[in-house]
Amino acid sequence: MKKIFLIIFAFTSLQSSDIYELQMYQNILTTLFQKDTILVYSRDTDEIELIKTSTNIKLTTKCSDADVLIGKNFSYPEFRECKKPIFATSYRSYMEQENAFAVFYWRKGRPQIQFKLEPINRYKLFLPENFKKYSKWIDQEK
Repeated sequence: MKKIFLIIFAFTSLQSSDIYELQMYQNILTTLFQKDTILVYSRDTDEIELIKTSTNIKLTTKCSDADVLIGKNFSYPEFRECKKPIFATSYRSYMEQENAFAVFYWRKGRPQIQFKLEPINRYKLFLPENFKKYSKWIDQEK
């Protein structure tokens, strides 16, 4: 009986974190881009499955058609050629990619989010006051 409860609890916990992540993407992307519908390009299977359930975020098959790129690995040639803003899902890719304006990842079971002001300004994105506490000029840290 305990095993069944743990399995059900684990499944609902995973679903609730996916729901939280999707709501976060929808809120942040529609606010930053000031658009009702955001076109996203990703090669990350987890992000693709999550975004498929969104009403405000649509997947595109071409990097050039996207408003934003989402994922962990941006080493594919189409990412280098595309030069679109990046919403990273790992801290490492966030720090490595000059076009990365935001990162969302989980650390010790807690959601972590950060914004880089330089790419936000370069891409003329709108960062509301309630998001500014998560932002910083990365170059000042070096």
